[in-house]
Amino acid sequence: SNFTDDCTNFQEHFQILEDYVSECEGVREHNPWLHYGYPLHLCREEGICIKAIESLSQRPLNATEVLEVTGYLFGEAVDERQILSNTAELRAFRKRIVGLNKENGVLWSPIKKKFVPWIDLKQLDKIYFHQPKMSRKHDGEDHKCTVM
Repeated sequence: SNFTDDCTNFQEHFQILEDYVSECEGVREHNPWLHYGYPLHLCREEGICIKAIESLSQRPLNATEVLEVTGYLFGEAVDERQILSNTAELRAFRKRIVGLNKENGVLWSPIKKKFVPWIDLKQLDKIYFHQPKMSRKHDGEDHKCTVM
C-alpha cells in the first residue's frame, strides 16, 4: 500500500471539512435554501454520518435529501414517500418549515453578515416548490412528484 492508496481509502471513510466560512460558501452555492449554521458545522466536525448532510457543500440535494436534512435539523422524522407523493402533504410540510423557522430562532450568516433563519424560504420555494415537477431518487429509482 502506498501513500496515495492510503489517502484514497481514508477519504472514503472520513470527510475532510474546510473551515466554517468556506463550508458556508459551498453550501450556499449548491443548496441556497439552507443557511449553514455553526451548530451544524460542529456536528459535522464531530463526525455525524448522514449522507445528505455530508453532501451539502458538494452538490444540490434532491427533494428526499432536503426532507432528511430538515428532519435532522428540527428533530422531526418525516415520511418522504408520503410527503412527495401528496400535494397536500407537501404544502403542510412547507407550512411546518415556516413554523419551525420561527420556533428555532435565527443564526449568524457569515455570507449575508446578518442573523437569518435556518431555512431560506424564498430559495426553498424557488428550487423545490415552484417547479412543475419535483424530482427525487429513492432506492435507485427516479420518482416525480407534481407540485401544484
